[in-house]
Amino acid sequence: RYVVVAPIIFAALKTGIATLNCPYTNDYLNEHFNLNMLTPTQGKEGLYKTYMKNYNELFFMVMKINSYYKSVTDKRTCHNENN
Repeated sequence: RYVVVAPIIFAALKTGIATLNCPYTNDYLNEHFNLNMLTPTQGKEGLYKTYMKNYNELFFMVMKINSYYKSVTDKRTCHNENN
């Protein structure tokens, strides 16, 4: 679920364009993370908005690719001598 999300969110936190709005444990973040847990850093709201727009575009592109890949692999059948 978070293969694409984690590096992007980590980068937003590491570069200082966003902060977590509460002190969460790693376990809680791993199970319950959502973008509402982030707050743009004061003075970097415009950068945050642009960053998240790009994130959303990337996320939806990956979701489309995954959906396509799943539909292609679901249609495949395995033919071998034992079938």
